[in-house]
Amino acid sequence: MKYKTNVFAMLTVMLLLGAGYAQSQTNPNPDDQKAATEDSQPKVVHHVPPIYPPEAKANHVEGTVVVQVLVDKQGNVARTTIVSGPKVLADAAVTAIKAWKFEPATSQGRPVEKTAEIKVAFCESHARGCQPG
Repeated sequence: MKYKTNVFAMLTVMLLLGAGYAQSQTNPNPDDQKAATEDSQPKVVHHVPPIYPPEAKANHVEGTVVVQVLVDKQGNVARTTIVSGPKVLADAAVTAIKAWKFEPATSQGRPVEKTAEIKVAFCESHARGCQPG
């Protein structure tokens, strides 16, 4: 039986650092408040979907790969670390993520390096809640 395979590249970019500016600011200095609101997290601006590895597809291996990434000041992926997930899927996830482009994080209006966590889900069927990638 031939399986129709879809790769779902569900990404959730979650910073490993706290989102300290979600709370209300009590500093009465308007310049400090403006700087605080200019802080941001990295945002994906170019997404390359992963290629489902043939070995994983043939063996019906599914799962989510969690990758920690360091996004540099230019919005490039400077470093990746596999946090969890099936090894047979991990390399495909990392290869795709390394081709992604981000709007870099900012602090006080200036680009900064920032670590984020990305989840890439590989699945073969919509029946399991997967969306096309």
